[in-house]
Amino acid sequence: MVVPVSEMVVVKGEFPFQLGKVPSVGTRLTAENGIITFEGAGISAWADIPAGVLARITEGTKGVLQNPNGKEIQVEVIGIKADDPTTGVSGAVNMASTERQPIPEEWLGQDLLAILTLQTVDEESLIVATRALSVTATGEQIAKQQTDGSFTLIEVEELGEIGGQSAIRVPEGIELNEGDKVKVD
Repeated sequence: MVVPVSEMVVVKGEFPFQLGKVPSVGTRLTAENGIITFEGAGISAWADIPAGVLARITEGTKGVLQNPNGKEIQVEVIGIKADDPTTGVSGAVNMASTERQPIPEEWLGQDLLAILTLQTVDEESLIVATRALSVTATGEQIAKQQTDGSFTLIEVEELGEIGGQSAIRVPEGIELNEGDKVKVD
């Protein structure tokens, strides 16, 4: 068998490589779409994702991969495979380590937990129980307990809520810090 040079791909670099993206079968190749990408050395992990969640994930989404013993590695999404409604096959994401070390080989074949950060509300927000917020005509308030046991109402801005926890922003000059006690109704 003779393969013409025009049909060959030469890859230079540090091995091993993993095939990342290739044009779909049957695609008419052009200079724009005739590109093969390779992922760097190391192991990547795939996770099945329900379609409703998959729509909110993009390449570069950060997260954590955790083994059954609780050891974690920081990862990011490097590829997305869409779900197929005709076959019922769910979509998936491909994740690779963002740390200097790759995903350990001893993790191969283990059930791993993938935790992806879909939304970062505010890096400097405080987290409180949603039930601690009181809605007023002018916004949200929170009742902060003073050292004498009394409560002071503080205007805050709710940035987001999930699972009964709210991220809040406190206006400049108002003292509400991590560890302060607030009233929960």
